[in-house]
Amino acid sequence: EGNSIFHLCAKFNNTESLQYFLNNYLNETYSLLFEKNFSDNTSIHTASHYGNLDIIKIILAKINEIENKEKKENILLTSLNKYGQTCFHLGNNLTFSVC
Repeated sequence: EGNSIFHLCAKFNNTESLQYFLNNYLNETYSLLFEKNFSDNTSIHTASHYGNLDIIKIILAKINEIENKEKKENILLTSLNKYGQTCFHLGNNLTFSVC
């Protein structure tokens, strides 16, 4: 499947491991947040597919924290998988409660 540690955290909704890697190994693992698996899914695609909103919130908060300092655009939200889907397409059939 070609999944990174962040894909696995997203798939299994493991927020504790996700935060551990982001807080303790950010320099070594930051690029993995953008890495695609064999289906060209990022960790955000995977979290969306499984309906794991907490994972999405944690990843986006960390990326926005870093990229806002560097004035970069967040490309994860518009990244396409091999089927031409964004994370929004994959999460479209799920119902999330934001509150």
